[in-house]
Amino acid sequence: MAFPSPAPAPALYDAPKLAKAFYSATTFANTLSTFAAIAHSVGLDDLPVAERYPVLRDACFGHMRLRQIFRQHLDPLRAREGYASAPCTGMRVLVLGAGPGGLRTAIEAAVLGAEVLVAEKRHRFSRHNVLHLWKFMVADCQALGVKALAPRFCRGGLNHVSIKALQLALTKIALLAGAVVVPGQSVAGVSAFDNDRERWHVEPEAGTELAPRVADFDFDVVVGGCGSAAPRLRGFTSSTFRANVAIGITANFVRRGSAAESKLHEIPGIGRQYHPQVFNAIEAETGVALENLVYYQDETHYFVMTVSRDSLVARGAVIADLPSIDALLARDNIDCDALHALCMDVALAATRLLAGAELPEPEFALTARGAPDVAVFDFTEISYLDASARVELARRGSSERSLILAHVGDALLEPFWPQGTGASRAFLSALDLAHMLVRLAGGTPVPEALEERERVYALLSSTTDGNIRKTFASHTHEPASRYDFVPPPSGRDVSDLITSV
Repeated sequence: MAFPSPAPAPALYDAPKLAKAFYSATTFANTLSTFAAIAHSVGLDDLPVAERYPVLRDACFGHMRLRQIFRQHLDPLRAREGYASAPCTGMRVLVLGAGPGGLRTAIEAAVLGAEVLVAEKRHRFSRHNVLHLWKFMVADCQALGVKALAPRFCRGGLNHVSIKALQLALTKIALLAGAVVVPGQSVAGVSAFDNDRERWHVEPEAGTELAPRVADFDFDVVVGGCGSAAPRLRGFTSSTFRANVAIGITANFVRRGSAAESKLHEIPGIGRQYHPQVFNAIEAETGVALENLVYYQDETHYFVMTVSRDSLVARGAVIADLPSIDALLARDNIDCDALHALCMDVALAATRLLAGAELPEPEFALTARGAPDVAVFDFTEISYLDASARVELARRGSSERSLILAHVGDALLEPFWPQGTGASRAFLSALDLAHMLVRLAGGTPVPEALEERERVYALLSSTTDGNIRKTFASHTHEPASRYDFVPPPSGRDVSDLITSV
């Protein structure tokens, strides 16, 4: 698998300078280009997977902060019981999507000894939205070294981090752990088993091409980590939980770090049922009836709220009051100017009433496309996959190859944002999948490993910040280290999750 070669190729003695540039990189593109230069300078591409980590460690050891990440984070992770033997050596894992769940999967698989490639569709990380983190996820990120790479991580009294800051930090850690990350890859799905090449491969979306290192990667595990909006891998079915109509809005405002902004304090998730007077006051001033409200200070001033349908109609944020929620929130039925005005009014009123001061000089942060970073979405329906993993078996004569297909993160279980479940459950699902890979690599029969994986998956939707084991330092890929109770084997027939091709 070739690392992208920088031009011109740097000499070996430039490695300390490149390590500093890698550590300091503030964009996805710069992170990948500086790492590619380091990899090229030490001949990483020519080494067996098992030999890459120590060489990379030596190349980066001249930089104090990277040395700290290796000594205090990656080295201890690799030395833990159940990891030190690199049980997934020889396994080749393709992760589709460089979101938090996909990157956490890549890190865990690489630390366990697998060869890992992450194929990401985008060329840049641009999402300002802020993630609420469970205590478990805070501890896990700290163990990985995220704090050393994302200075704003959990700064202040509330545990949160912007999505793009977390993605950037996790990308750097994945690369240092030995994974390869390739941007600009639009993957449509996995091919049928190729009898000529005796393997599976991924296929590009129509009108696109895949980089050779992705198209030619001979994988035996493919992980869907592209989020809930992306198509699922073949063979998976989903179900939907429908709640009362719930409409969410996110809005990001420029944060300048001014003295006036320092007077503001954050608003944790609050609801109308517990603070009716404040919500009534906001409604009286703005004409917007809210059910929930969150305000975080991160790279931006970040607001997320649930708003009533009637308020959207009354404020003109929707052009027509259509009966279907999908039609109501369709792009061509949104009056963007009215929606932006609604968000501006709520942000000013909410900060004045709840945050100690009014948001000064409010200005919308911009998306990668240059538009105000405001979004309206429906979370009335929450979808989840009926199974988390399945296996395809290709038997040709006396030989047999298997392909593990699995999902993590929002692609597996859509989050319910008022509870802050998304990123934390994504991390849990990544560790759960890693455990299945360890079991299979150790010779556990496929049906037994799948049955265990589905038993553990059944715990995910009911797992909260409050009921996960608090012995965070002891958490590993082993489910019993994280969940209070893992049911014993159920005897479930999982033959429907195994397909011969």
